[in-house]
Amino acid sequence: GREAVDTFRAQRHALVFMDCQMPVMDGYQATGEIKREHATVPIIALTGHALPSDRAQCLAAGMADYMTKPLRTAHLKAALERWARVGIAQLRTDLASASESVGG
Repeated sequence: GREAVDTFRAQRHALVFMDCQMPVMDGYQATGEIKREHATVPIIALTGHALPSDRAQCLAAGMADYMTKPLRTAHLKAALERWARVGIAQLRTDLASASESVGG
């Protein structure tokens, strides 16, 4: 989790796939840290836990979507198509805003 946060801080991404169970910092904590800095980036949970309460925990942590392992290619493709568009649009908006504030 800590590595995911550090990687995101070093280079902004349009979309994040987040494993929920990681050493040092779990995916829920990592999502919270990323969302505090970039509230709009879509974060998709990846977990082996498939109960409705697990999905609810991921969404409550700020994740935009939830996928269970093992991943199915069709589900992964659908998530990429759905959320990458959202993330790329937001990234463009953020970059334009940053450019305006630097130039203005």
